[in-house]
Amino acid sequence: MITDATVDLGYKIEETQEGALVSFRGDGLGPFALTVRLFFSVLLVFFYGIGVLFLIVVAFQQSTRTRRQEFIMGEDYIFVRGKRYKLAEISQVELTNDSDKNSRLVGRPAYGVIVGGTGIAGATAGAMANTTVQMASMVEGSIAKRSFRVSIRYGKDAVVIGRYLSEGKALSIFQLFKPE
Repeated sequence: MITDATVDLGYKIEETQEGALVSFRGDGLGPFALTVRLFFSVLLVFFYGIGVLFLIVVAFQQSTRTRRQEFIMGEDYIFVRGKRYKLAEISQVELTNDSDKNSRLVGRPAYGVIVGGTGIAGATAGAMANTTVQMASMVEGSIAKRSFRVSIRYGKDAVVIGRYLSEGKALSIFQLFKPE
């Protein structure tokens, strides 16, 4: 039996008196980054008893990155976080990634530290340092997949419409601004 596919735009539109209310949620840290961070917080609790603080930071990041975001699109304006922006004054709509500025650091040794030694202990320390750098790079890549941002250029200011989005959701919101 063949069924019709459903279309998920990544946002919901609700008609209001002011215009179309567009609402969506950020995409969070991602399963890999969240798993690794939770694993390290458990290790920190086990070895040092300070993992609870790290766990609180991870929970705060996840809640911040998944919160509900919204804006209202009227006929000749967009209403974002209590301010009205005239569509005629918007010079461009930008799709960027918050992690782009850090991507050049991927694969470099952490802070230029070279770890090593002699014998089995030295080899183990070097392998652990290399694994840590590779894991950090993988976590950064996982977060980068969910760090897209949609902004409007209003005069000299960049006004963020949505952040912490997957590429697909960001493109979908970006498409709302294309001329008809």
